[in-house]
Amino acid sequence: MSSLSYRKRPVSRGPLASRALNPVAAMRSFLMLLWIEIKRSQGFWLLPLLVGLGIFAAFYRDQDGVVLWQDLNFSTLRSYAVIAPLTAAFAAWLADRDRRRRMRDLAHSLSIAPLRRDLLTLGIASLWGMIGYAIVAVWFAWKGVSEATWGGPDLGLILAGALAIVFFAGIGGLVGSLVPSKFSPILALGVTFLLTMMFSYSSEHPLKLLMPWGLTTASGSDIYYDLLYVRESLVWLAGLLAAVIAITALARKRGAVAWTGLAASVLLAGIGAVPLIRQDSAPSGANVRIAAFDWSCAAESGIEVCLHPAYEAKLDDVSD
Repeated sequence: MSSLSYRKRPVSRGPLASRALNPVAAMRSFLMLLWIEIKRSQGFWLLPLLVGLGIFAAFYRDQDGVVLWQDLNFSTLRSYAVIAPLTAAFAAWLADRDRRRRMRDLAHSLSIAPLRRDLLTLGIASLWGMIGYAIVAVWFAWKGVSEATWGGPDLGLILAGALAIVFFAGIGGLVGSLVPSKFSPILALGVTFLLTMMFSYSSEHPLKLLMPWGLTTASGSDIYYDLLYVRESLVWLAGLLAAVIAITALARKRGAVAWTGLAASVLLAGIGAVPLIRQDSAPSGANVRIAAFDWSCAAESGIEVCLHPAYEAKLDDVSD
């Protein structure tokens, strides 16, 4: 009698399991497309311009030969004022490439969703802008490590500039999608540059902190106080970035998810904006926190001279 062998029948897990795998597969395919676009992107040619103009725009100057970490942190943040608009122009140029190559109908016939193509544009432009910004940050950090005597890099300030770059890249991509033209990069460059400088030079305007540039003018280079506006600025910029993505989704297809995302992003931006406006319009000294430090002292001829540790390099000259 022959023995019969039975093969175990695979158990179907139903549609829920396949749906659970879809986000993972979608993310993998998106990252693969992003990597392909990065390798064939023209961002390599833009990178030297971003770094050079970013360092130039920071206009760092030491104070009487003393290098201060606070000045270096502010200089890193100021570089976004050039890097972010250039990144926005690059994003607008990328968003309009299908029209330039007369491939718009072909692009729409592909299985890639239009919103995914917009997110690819945002990712590519943001990546090159962030690389340029990171090189500028490393440049100033190296100067601080080698010459500064007190303090360190302010990661909150640096992150504020990075978020602003991604936000401006989103604006550029939106401009390139809504206004497809050979002039869309120039339009995106102009709009974002004006947005960067809006209220920046008015020390009394309550809206200046709504752009990261205002953080550099909120306390100047006062090494005796901590800057208190960074956390709120990060929340505000995150809300703006989410709002741009939601508006981009609405421009492609209006739906409940996109409208909900827009409402949530506006709420998030409001949570960050209200404290910023209130803090900036508050009386002088109302939102100041004294920085913690130990005095650096030296005695000469029975007289003890003490300076802030940031000026420790000048202690010998003062005590003589």
